[in-house]
Amino acid sequence: MAAFAGTNLFAVTHGSIIKKNVPLVGEAAGYVAFQQAPAQRLTDFVQGKLSYDLPDCSYLPGIVSSPIHFWLPESIGRRLQEGFKAFDRKMKGFFTAEAVVVGMESRSSSPVRILRQADTFEHPQFAGLYPCGEGSGYAGGITSSAMDGENCAEKVFNSKITGW
Repeated sequence: MAAFAGTNLFAVTHGSIIKKNVPLVGEAAGYVAFQQAPAQRLTDFVQGKLSYDLPDCSYLPGIVSSPIHFWLPESIGRRLQEGFKAFDRKMKGFFTAEAVVVGMESRSSSPVRILRQADTFEHPQFAGLYPCGEGSGYAGGITSSAMDGENCAEKVFNSKITGW
């Protein structure tokens, strides 16, 4: 993809570059207007071919067949393809034509981490600031973000009760 041309794949900020440009693929393909997501059968993704039809998916705005293997940087797509095959060897039945790869992810995840103390979750320089969840770099999705938020809330509560 032209957006990745000349990019050092091992640069620390490579993840930020990918997160900045990959969502533009959906915009360019026209999915954003209808909130439809590009999708591909898992088997087709691994084989590097377009899915001509897609099974039902729980994503309510809908999915549209798209060659996700094409949109990703080759180094990432290849590793995902290899990883899905390896995971199927450990968990039989994972790799199936009924599984759907839905993408692209939005730019919501944080490529940075805001410092916090391990025992209190409070920022080391700003008293009363408790960085938590996905935007602070302590979670990678909705479930882990919710769990981190709950853990952080417990730390805040304990600090008020015990006077930490």
